[in-house]
Amino acid sequence: MSVRKLNSIILGILPVIMIYKVPFTKFGFSTLMVAYLAFFSILVLHKNDWKLRLEFSLSIFFLYLIFRNIGNGLHPLFLILSFIVILGSRHDSFNISITLHTIEIVSLFISAIVIIQSLFHYALGFNLQTLYGSFILEEYSGIIGYSVTGGIFRPSGLFLEPAHFAQYVIIALLQNIRKNNLSVIKLIFLSIAMLCSTSGIGILLLISAYAYLLFTKTKELNWKRRLQYSVIFAVVLLIVVFTASKVPFIQMILKRVFSQDESGYNAIAGRSVHWEHTVQNLSGLQLFFGVGPKDFRIKGFITGLNEIIYYYGYVGLGLMIVSILDSMIKRFKEKSWYGILCIVYLGLIITSDVVGFIMLTFWFSLFASQNFKENC
Repeated sequence: MSVRKLNSIILGILPVIMIYKVPFTKFGFSTLMVAYLAFFSILVLHKNDWKLRLEFSLSIFFLYLIFRNIGNGLHPLFLILSFIVILGSRHDSFNISITLHTIEIVSLFISAIVIIQSLFHYALGFNLQTLYGSFILEEYSGIIGYSVTGGIFRPSGLFLEPAHFAQYVIIALLQNIRKNNLSVIKLIFLSIAMLCSTSGIGILLLISAYAYLLFTKTKELNWKRRLQYSVIFAVVLLIVVFTASKVPFIQMILKRVFSQDESGYNAIAGRSVHWEHTVQNLSGLQLFFGVGPKDFRIKGFITGLNEIIYYYGYVGLGLMIVSILDSMIKRFKEKSWYGILCIVYLGLIITSDVVGFIMLTFWFSLFASQNFKENC
């Protein structure tokens, strides 16, 4: 196996290994891997005589993040490593086709685990635990064991929680949809696993994925035929939603997302609970530039949108959005379906914590790559 192929595989599993630590240490395994990938990327950039194809908006965004993190321990170094890996991806340090293939294989494997966990729970009444605190970073270990929330079993395989699982698997799902030789078996298998995870984000991503499926398979038709298929899709979707809402399992998922319990909590409230005492308390320059991440990190769940605005202000949010939109436009011009991933990531920022340096490295490396195949 070539080094480039190995590195492409490592890039593909970064979100999976993000919560795990190096044995007998408190150091994140994914952090070590990013440092390794950055070293390899430097070698590639040096081989190219440092003739960099910089994306201006992305460079400004990362420079701003690095500047705002000065004095915050090792975080400036982590962001520099992240930026180097992204630069490496832009200059073909990785074979992104292999990275996407890795994501597909890993998604199928973990989906099998999630489905098995569900079968064990509902058929045998046994909760199959796949995460163990001794292997998990201390900052995440407190969440281990909460596989049953609000009376709902929520399997997540090797991920910390179902939302993380869904955010990863959606890439494999969209990749499969994009192929000319779409695998219906893989499509159904991944979809079932996302439903089994009970992730509200997963359900929204599934609906979006099937809408994208409709678009890709009908784009060659005339507008009348596309309109007919769109209406059929909308009607079928409404029927499915109405029918599914009568199923006890689906009712529990919807209740968790929308209905408040005795404490006033639901999934939506859980994603907005910190907004009131973080972003709403900002004023003046803090509103524009944030408080800085020196008090890292807010206790409990926080979305990427909340985190970016609170720590980096609306300037940070604006730079991030511009860099993503810039990448999206360029990828679409290159006829790369990676532009779709930019749209997915923009949606995830609102609902999930996807702006940590590991997730920035992973997602922006996909956005930056020019090494793509239309049917990969």
